[in-house]
Formats: sequence, structure tokens, C-alpha cells
Amino acid sequence: MPDGVRAVAMGSYIGVWKRVATRAGVTLDEYLAHLDAGESWCAPCGAFHPLAAFGLDPSHPRGRRSICREAHNREQRAKYKAKVTV
Repeated sequence: MPDGVRAVAMGSYIGVWKRVATRAGVTLDEYLAHLDAGESWCAPCGAFHPLAAFGLDPSHPRGRRSICREAHNREQRAKYKAKVTV
């Protein structure tokens, strides 16, 4: 997260963080501690991973994909397998 974003967080940032923390099953403070530790939530895995586990994506605010590489690869393999077996 860019430096100072939390210090000047508008209501929309706080709302997003609260929603993601709820989906992750942690409190807002625990979620923010994971962000400060350089981790992000991967919904398909249901776990926090280091940012290095997420692929680059310049279209996202953090510059990383919203799901980890392993989850992305699993989804792509399943999608390919479904195409091939048809």
C-alpha cells in the first residue's frame, strides 16, 4: 500500500477494508496488520499470502492481482481441462 494512504484514508477505503476483513473472517485491525506485514488475502485459497505470491497487474491499485498465482493457475487449468474434454 502506498505510504500514507491509511493516514488520509477516506470513508471509501475504510469501508472496503471492513468488507474484506469480514470476508476474511478477521477484525479490521487484524486485516490492517496483515497489510502492514506485506500480505494480502486470496479469497479462493481462504488465506493470507505474501505479496510476492500475487502476480503483477498494473490495473489494480496495489499493482497486484486479487488472487494468488497458485489459485489463478488452478482456475486456468480447470478452465482449459473443461475445454479439452468437451
